[in-house]
Amino acid sequence: MPRSKYTPLAKTIFLVAFITILLYGCASRQSTEIETASTVTKSFIIPGIPTEKMKPTRPNIPNTPTPILILPKLEGKIAISSGPYDNFDIYVLDVGCIHLPDGCKGQMDKIVESEFMEGNAIWSPNGTKLAFMSDQYAQHGVADIFIMNSDGSGVNRLTFDPAHEESPSWSPDGQNLVFVTRPNGDSQITTISIDGEHFNKLPDALQWNLRPIWSPDGTKITFLARNKLPNAFLYIMNTDGSEQILLTPTPIVEEYSIPSWSPDGKTIAFTCVLNDNFDICLVDLDGFEIKRLTSNIALDKFPVWSPDGEKLAFASNRDENYEIYVMDKDGTNQKRLTYNLAHDYNPIWAPNGNYIVFDSYRDGRGQIYVIDPLGTWVARLTFTEFHVNWDSLWTP
Repeated sequence: MPRSKYTPLAKTIFLVAFITILLYGCASRQSTEIETASTVTKSFIIPGIPTEKMKPTRPNIPNTPTPILILPKLEGKIAISSGPYDNFDIYVLDVGCIHLPDGCKGQMDKIVESEFMEGNAIWSPNGTKLAFMSDQYAQHGVADIFIMNSDGSGVNRLTFDPAHEESPSWSPDGQNLVFVTRPNGDSQITTISIDGEHFNKLPDALQWNLRPIWSPDGTKITFLARNKLPNAFLYIMNTDGSEQILLTPTPIVEEYSIPSWSPDGKTIAFTCVLNDNFDICLVDLDGFEIKRLTSNIALDKFPVWSPDGEKLAFASNRDENYEIYVMDKDGTNQKRLTYNLAHDYNPIWAPNGNYIVFDSYRDGRGQIYVIDPLGTWVARLTFTEFHVNWDSLWTP
């Protein structure tokens, strides 16, 4: 038998060297993979809870890693009001807190605190100011309109009318507000410049005139009007109150519906009541044609346009309790996003269209949650002691 040219000692050294190189290569590869995943986590991976119906699925293969859900970064601020029934304060939350290790717990800034009632906090178009209502200069239940900087400084009272005022809405240029004044039990639409110099009560369409919203181009105001309960008509008018046009020939608009302008200003979405059914309808401002997008025996409410004008989010109890849905602008591809035994409603899109925030009672009291438009991920944003209330959440 031929004799090996390697001594036992040489063979041992060679074997140890080979094993060392093999282990170093595996460790180096693992380190690279961990570093890559860590980098992605800091930039893109958002902590949250996959929704029950949309959790990632994979074949049952041993040692297969759990899929990583990668979503766009969450950015912007939301303004809310919260507190005991007659003493709401105003808070601002930077939603980027969702990327912190503990999420958004303890991250809200209280920018208005008093023994009075503050609410209806609405961002200005450039995100530097907030308009809101407060009863600090009157008896509880009778409020005035104020504006302030986004950090709570520079508070300025705009209205001094003895009547109650509410529901402010900014003009697109940020120079004026439209709101509702309630003298003698009626309601009237009023505009005011942010310096308080120009105060105009606009002509009434009917006895109660509600929910005024400025058009995207700043030339029109849409609003609801009614003489009696339960439903209202939808109107549009010039910003000085002239040329009031009735958009719905019968009172088919649910009284608490807030009209939602499409981004191009050509269409208005609203909650319509047809044959005692609550559905989502559109009215085309070119020909004033009304189109019904949903039709079922459930309650479909709170329609709001996506920033690109291609979709609508809304809430529906068609599956027993209120959940968040999205659909295409023509009513097709209706998709349920949330799956929870508690009510989810009042959806509002993020300015970039990447997320939707909504109100939910899934933790026992009304709080703000966020979900992506595919319904694959949901997370809680607010952690207040009391129910959260809001009208316009995201900074523009």
